[in-house]
Amino acid sequence: MAERASSEEKNIRTVFVGGLLILLVGGWFIGRAFWRSATYTEPVAETISPREAADDIPLITVETIYQKILNGERVTLLDVRREEDYQAFHIPHSLPLSSGALGSFVPQEGELVVIVLSWNDSQTKEVVKNLLRQKPFQAFLLNGGFEEWQRSGSQVITLGDPNSFLDQSKVTYISPIEALAMMNDPVLKPFILDVQTADQYQKVHVKGAINIPLEELEKRTKDIPAGKNILVYGDSELNSFRGGVRLADLNFFGARTIEGNSVLRPESGLPLEP
Repeated sequence: MAERASSEEKNIRTVFVGGLLILLVGGWFIGRAFWRSATYTEPVAETISPREAADDIPLITVETIYQKILNGERVTLLDVRREEDYQAFHIPHSLPLSSGALGSFVPQEGELVVIVLSWNDSQTKEVVKNLLRQKPFQAFLLNGGFEEWQRSGSQVITLGDPNSFLDQSKVTYISPIEALAMMNDPVLKPFILDVQTADQYQKVHVKGAINIPLEELEKRTKDIPAGKNILVYGDSELNSFRGGVRLADLNFFGARTIEGNSVLRPESGLPLEP
């Protein structure tokens, strides 16, 4: 009987201690929840002042520019990079403009203005932003800059580097003798393009050649017949090469460049005038 009583007392103590522990743990959780509720404050949403919001110059993507052009919208690309960078590579039909000259730029009505710059050039970027904030019209920054245009694989115009394998691959050469044979063929009758300066053209050129100086090719593409054989030459082998590169960049893939430095000399065999 004594052992039975002792066992019952032990069970009672176990139940009592277990219940006490449950009460303590429950009380701790309740108290913790109450304390967190009392000390919790609703986070304040970060706000931007109207002036700061207005100072944000909107960005536009390469894809959006293409879509707007396809939709027939008038898009003007102003390239504010250094002149030498523009000459080396630029977006077709973009206009070179110094960041200082941007201050006096006024777009035509209905014109979408996009600023092209080097994305890592933080100094020019800030100058451009400050100028645009003072303008009465809205302009966009090309998101990612010219570097993003290149990364996207979009078309660019290059100066024409004879040491560049890529630029060399754009040019198809033809000898003066082969060019003469093509010129005399009534079926192949080519469009002969002279990319000399106007003054050089007046001094000497291939008979029947049309003069469009190299620096004007991009804006005078409508003067070049599409789908026709094209022979191009300049006053030197280098400029003839650059004429061929420029035509390829402008999607005139049927052009052939007359090779050599003697194109405008009697020994070339080509008919010259005046």
